[in-house]
Amino acid sequence: MSLSLSPAQTPPAPAAANASPQDALSQKYNAGMEAFNKGDYAAAAANMQEILGAVTEDSQLDSVYYTLGAAQYNLHQFGPAIESLRKFVQKYPKSPKIDDVTLFIGQAQVQMKDYEGASKTLAALQNKPAVREQVLLLLGQAAKDAGKTDAAIAILRKLTDGGVHSIETANGMMLLADIYAQTGETDKAITLLKAMRENTGQLDNIVRLNAMAVEQGDALLKAGKPDQALASYQLVQPQSEVIRLQKARIAAMEAKVAQNLEAVRADPQRAQEISVTNGQLRNAVAQAKAQLEAFEKTPDFAGPFWLRVGQAYYGMDRKWEAATVYDELLRREPTSAERESALFGLVVTSAELNRGLITRDLAQQYLKEFPKGANANTVGYLLGATALQSGDTEAAVKYFGLMLETQTDSAYREQISFLLGNAHFSLGDFDKAKADYTKYLETYPKGQNVEEAVYRTALAALFAGKYEDAIKGINDYIRKYPTGNFLADAKYRLAVCQYAASDYEKVVKDCDAWLKEFPGDALRGEVLALKGDALAPLPGREEEAIDAYIASLNAAGTEEVLTHSLTEGAKLLQKRGDWEKLDKTLTEFVDANPTSPVIVPVAYWIAKAKTKEGKPDEAREVIAGVIKKNIKDPNQAAVEQLITQLALLTAKRRPATTADPAATPVPAAVALVQATRDLESLLGDATVSPTAQARVLFAKSEVARLRKDPVEQEKNLAAIAELPPGKLSPLLLAQVGDYLLAKGQIDKADVFFKQLLESYPKSDYLDFAYNGFGEIAYRKKNYPAALGFFTDAIGKAGATMKLKEVTIGQAKALLAMGRLDEAQKLFEQVASTREWRGESTAYSVYSLGEIEEKKGKLPEAIAYYQRVYVAYRKYLPWVAKAYLRSAECFEKLGKKEEAVKTYREMLYNKALADFPEYAEARKKLDALGTP
Repeated sequence: MSLSLSPAQTPPAPAAANASPQDALSQKYNAGMEAFNKGDYAAAAANMQEILGAVTEDSQLDSVYYTLGAAQYNLHQFGPAIESLRKFVQKYPKSPKIDDVTLFIGQAQVQMKDYEGASKTLAALQNKPAVREQVLLLLGQAAKDAGKTDAAIAILRKLTDGGVHSIETANGMMLLADIYAQTGETDKAITLLKAMRENTGQLDNIVRLNAMAVEQGDALLKAGKPDQALASYQLVQPQSEVIRLQKARIAAMEAKVAQNLEAVRADPQRAQEISVTNGQLRNAVAQAKAQLEAFEKTPDFAGPFWLRVGQAYYGMDRKWEAATVYDELLRREPTSAERESALFGLVVTSAELNRGLITRDLAQQYLKEFPKGANANTVGYLLGATALQSGDTEAAVKYFGLMLETQTDSAYREQISFLLGNAHFSLGDFDKAKADYTKYLETYPKGQNVEEAVYRTALAALFAGKYEDAIKGINDYIRKYPTGNFLADAKYRLAVCQYAASDYEKVVKDCDAWLKEFPGDALRGEVLALKGDALAPLPGREEEAIDAYIASLNAAGTEEVLTHSLTEGAKLLQKRGDWEKLDKTLTEFVDANPTSPVIVPVAYWIAKAKTKEGKPDEAREVIAGVIKKNIKDPNQAAVEQLITQLALLTAKRRPATTADPAATPVPAAVALVQATRDLESLLGDATVSPTAQARVLFAKSEVARLRKDPVEQEKNLAAIAELPPGKLSPLLLAQVGDYLLAKGQIDKADVFFKQLLESYPKSDYLDFAYNGFGEIAYRKKNYPAALGFFTDAIGKAGATMKLKEVTIGQAKALLAMGRLDEAQKLFEQVASTREWRGESTAYSVYSLGEIEEKKGKLPEAIAYYQRVYVAYRKYLPWVAKAYLRSAECFEKLGKKEEAVKTYREMLYNKALADFPEYAEARKKLDALGTP
């Protein structure tokens, strides 16, 4: 702080001086004071020193010493200032300014790092209210600078425990927060920073508060404390807000100076007191302006700040928040220096969130923008690894190959070389996989994946059907790695080779030996299944095969093995008619494994067994019990299949009101209500979560569907659509998305399809999402995007359930893009596929007519249109369109009579009266002059 004086009374003249020297001294004094008030401290000090050199020591020179000390202090001449002010204390110990002078001496000692001297000087002032806070702040600073941390904390707590109410308490709190941060007491530091953030009006350095929050956040992030770092970052204000607050603080201090000047005019006796205050305020204003000017010249901190926040969220394992922050940074600061780091962070978080397609798009964007970026090698690896993880193995092969070709110095090159073999292996291209593994072994003979590469080379021969090569390769592996990681699998695969050679007795013997050697191995279920497969064809060993399958069912670790053992064992029990054993075995399995992935086929066989035993109600109870145990878990996709089975049993159950077979059947509505009540009774109070609520609604919609009540079915689907998409299973997301799409609510449908794609990237219902995206893009007339989605539905999702729809989607997108030959080929495929006969056939034939018409082949077009309204008359929308287009083609050919005949034939069909084409045909007929 700056020391200030007001021109007080002129000092008394020396005793022996005449009038003329007195006038000269007075003038020099006044000149010195004027210079001081203007901030010319050198001139002020020079004048005061001249006065001291010209007068006797017994003169009243308190104001001169005071002004000289203050000027020297402000010139940072702290030693001389202390000397001048100490002379004041010695000469005028009873002066009313003694406390102020003592305080200034202490301040100067702090500036000179004489912390012990400052502590002694200031100790006497701690209990004086007027200067107490200033003293405690100085003592705290002195103790901190002297390395006396505990003493500094104790002093500063005396100053700040009462909260922020002055500049001194605010600055003390900032100093204390800094100490706490340095000593690792970060919770206390953050608490103090929060208090200062709430009282920025008392701070004379708002810029420093922002900097402290950032510095502390950075230190905490580096120390592996991302949660505390985030708490600190949350106190940081935008640059524009800091500038606004600092300007407001400067304006407030300048206004206070003006108010003080008004107070002097009103009460001249307060001139000296107010002059000191104004001097301090002017100095504070100058410092604040300097800080503001420097801060305004610094680059906007928004980019680095958002990057830090994203890193903090990532460190807290809050990946969604991290991804959102990185995405926001890229959106707000598209050209910032942090773009590369933010885009990389978004790639990594998206990969860890299993957002496969999004990750790949982001990774490709990164490599396009930063092909030589600091993280290009990592992104290249993630690009292929994510594709492989999401099941898009062809893309993985493409990306891995590209990375090996372009990133010759990648740290991931060894891993990519190995994963390329795995990708080819997954594609069933075993010769290429073997070549990849062989090359890997040659290039990295001591690589981290050598053992697995050796073993996979043998497996590639096995899966390629080259059993002799496989046996040799597996035995070579066993000799080389007698205690290897894949030993159990290797001996199991040898038994598989024996099974392929139909040596069933040898297989049984090898399986028994394996079970003894590896009693707790995860492959136990597969070995038992293989044993069952080998026993089944052997005469008289059917019972042993059943027992092996049952044991496998209880030991299997994969859905594939579970399904195989269940199916084969159930077939054998069914063949023997042993429904009781089948019922007992599978009921015990359900009790022990209520969340098993094969719960649906298990429940099916239980229901079938109990029905054969004459226990249909027990069958329903078992299925309902399994549903209730899994109803809250959206990842248990099989629940909906069980619900459909339960709905089928419930819908077919004879209502209680018609127990008499000869009674008059109850109305359909009553039967539906009864079936719904039965369903609710079976499921009990399962509506405690959104997932459970959705599934109960789905069960009701299934009963309505089976009872042929579309209104009630739609009502329940609409209710599911109001629940959070994140709580729905894959099937419900697919069905609700389709329902909304059919209703024209494409934006809402898009949300459900995105949830399906992002949450369940390996779901069997993924083709619903791609088909939905394609339909939405098509309706928005973005035909290239639509074609891409429809094509991905087949190439990426397999399109098992939506193959017809996406094939039609491809065809209509190609037609809209004018790619007529390609569209024609696909529409012909749809029209000729027996399994797809129906409205899709009518639409395809009509579209073939459109294609011929666009090609200018009008007779061929007419033939297709006529085929629609002759062969597919029940599909009225296409019949109406076909009639109109056929007649228009006749008109284009100049065949007025045939056109009139076609229009009239259309108008005779009153079933078409509500279609817009009907009114158009009437207008056309009128225009031809033949009503």
